[in-house]
Amino acid sequence: MARVTQHRKTKGGKKTFICVGCHGEILPGERYSAWTLYRQPTRYRHLRCGPPTATQLSNSKMAQVEEAASAIDLGSCASPGEMSAELQGVADTARQVAEEYGESADSIEQSFPGSPTAEACRTAQEELDSWADDLEGWEPEDDEFNSENHADEEDWLEAECQSAQETLDNRPEYQG
Repeated sequence: MARVTQHRKTKGGKKTFICVGCHGEILPGERYSAWTLYRQPTRYRHLRCGPPTATQLSNSKMAQVEEAASAIDLGSCASPGEMSAELQGVADTARQVAEEYGESADSIEQSFPGSPTAEACRTAQEELDSWADDLEGWEPEDDEFNSENHADEEDWLEAECQSAQETLDNRPEYQG
């Protein structure tokens, strides 16, 4: 993960910085964040555009999954159907990343048969596919509000949200 530093653009600087958030120029006097990934040019982002995202701070494929998972707010969903739709979006991202890991493994195996790196990519692919299956297969414990099992509808929605969040939090760890 890259280290992010904050600066204020000086008036005397001749170099033009472009924000990766809004693609606008960072003008003298404006505050901005700067970071550099390994073997890549320094990137800049206005503070008003928010902090850099996980995918901007890492070369890891898993950063896309982490960002998708942290972007959803299951607590704001009004029904289990909405929760399921949010989980489906994360599952789609997980499948795309799993596919990338599979392509990487194929490429590595062509050049280096029996490589442990290719094995690690295959393992990551399988774990992501399995997790995506879990996300797509999530179903509410109770399809509808039932006064016998829950005190009120808000309590029922909170229990379903917890169930969905547990499935979401059960994502595979980055193997590096």
